[in-house]
Order: sequence, then structure tokens, then C-alpha cells
Amino acid sequence: VIFTGNGPSFCAGADLSNPPNPLEQSSDLHEHLYNNPVHQMSRVPVPIIGALKGHVITGGFELALACDILVGDETTKFRDTHCTFGLAPCWGLSQKLQR
Repeated sequence: VIFTGNGPSFCAGADLSNPPNPLEQSSDLHEHLYNNPVHQMSRVPVPIIGALKGHVITGGFELALACDILVGDETTKFRDTHCTFGLAPCWGLSQKLQR
């Protein structure tokens, strides 16, 4: 599976006009996991290749880290802005970044 963005960036993060609920995003209740993209990515039985370009920001950074292999071009820029916007890194950024 090749996972990439549509446009100049891989993913610039959440829609801040309607931010995600951190309790639901970090919940392991079935009804919340169903809507959690990182959980769903972990269930894919084949490797996921993240084809990165442009901005990989906040939630997009977490989506990238959920991939098995990352490939980026010279425009790829990573940035974590969770704290700037009062968001919690609910999809594993703080655990996966150190790996």
C-alpha cells in the first residue's frame, strides 16, 4: 500500500476549525477505534509505504509514523505543532518518534 497526499503536501494536520476530540482519538473503545486512522493502518496486513512530500505536520506527522516505510523528496518538512494549538498527540507521535 502506498499512502500519499493529494496536492503539494502529504498532510498539513487537522482542521482547526473543528479540532478532533482528544479523548475519542486516544480511546480504545471499539466505536472510537473505528474512526482512528492509525489504528486502522495497524490492521493492514501488508507494509504501508508513506510517500511524503511538502509539509508533514502534527496529525500528518503521526500518520507518517504509522507507516512501515517512509520515502520523502527534497520538499519534505516535518513539524509538530500539537502544543501550539493545544492538541494532544493521540496517535502515537511521542512513542513512535523515538524509534
